[in-house]
Amino acid sequence: MVNKQSKRGKQIVGIAAAMLGIFLIYGLGWMIMDKYDSAKLTGRMKTVCVGRFLIDLPDTAEFGA
Repeated sequence: MVNKQSKRGKQIVGIAAAMLGIFLIYGLGWMIMDKYDSAKLTGRMKTVCVGRFLIDLPDTAEFGA
């Protein structure tokens, strides 16, 4: 009886560890892509004065007053 419960517990821990691993890999990939997109965007910025505020816009954005 104890052996059966122990085996079941190991299976549950294994499944939980696999799910955590998949979640961490997915989150890490998402974070890397987000940083890549941000770096790509901020490389080409223009600063626009709006009243007292300076706003950074992508270089391709059109601004009209």
